[in-house]
Amino acid sequence: MFVGLAEWFGSRNQERREAPRTHQPYKVVYSSNGLTWSPVMGLDIGVGGISVLTQHGFHKTELDFKITLGSRIIPCRMAIVRHEGAVQQGRKLHKYGLRFVSMKKDDQDAMLRWLHGKPIEEPNKGKEELHAIRMNPDDVARLFPKAMQDMLHAELVKRGRLAPPKPKHEALVAYYYAGATSVAGKRIHRLTIESKIAHGQHHTETRYRTRFTFGDDGEDLKVID
Repeated sequence: MFVGLAEWFGSRNQERREAPRTHQPYKVVYSSNGLTWSPVMGLDIGVGGISVLTQHGFHKTELDFKITLGSRIIPCRMAIVRHEGAVQQGRKLHKYGLRFVSMKKDDQDAMLRWLHGKPIEEPNKGKEELHAIRMNPDDVARLFPKAMQDMLHAELVKRGRLAPPKPKHEALVAYYYAGATSVAGKRIHRLTIESKIAHGQHHTETRYRTRFTFGDDGEDLKVID
């Protein structure tokens, strides 16, 4: 359900658009079952994805990978976007173009620093910091089913952070999507909603920021704070 949401985030992430792609060496292994890991040859890497050569074809559209950049191992989930044959020293190989589906935010930041030739570790930076991107109402309407919006708004109303909805009135909310991460091999989306309650008699308002996580099908909705 929310595949388009992850694609929207990637297309609007300014850091990704500006990030370089490099052929400097890195190590990469993959797993189709989360238990056994096999090495492949990394060809190039960018914030959007990687290209690899392998003797054996991938038999799934998405797989788990571990990329080693310097001394840091970065777990991630990747999807196949391109597959073609290749020949190296007389051997027939598979060449794959892969895009990132999920990765922890601090690993994304570390990879971006590595791509720009900066120290991969940045110990003073808070690991929980989220670089969320504000969604315009059209994107919210297109990417979030109304039932999901109603569920999110109901949680805010229950916590006193949003007034109960009125017919034909738009909820006083703004959506900030912070991308997806992988938890136990499952993609989890991160969303912050800024809501407010207007106090008409005093011409004032109270604002709230509430963080949510949920799965690809909208299941396992959790309020973080």
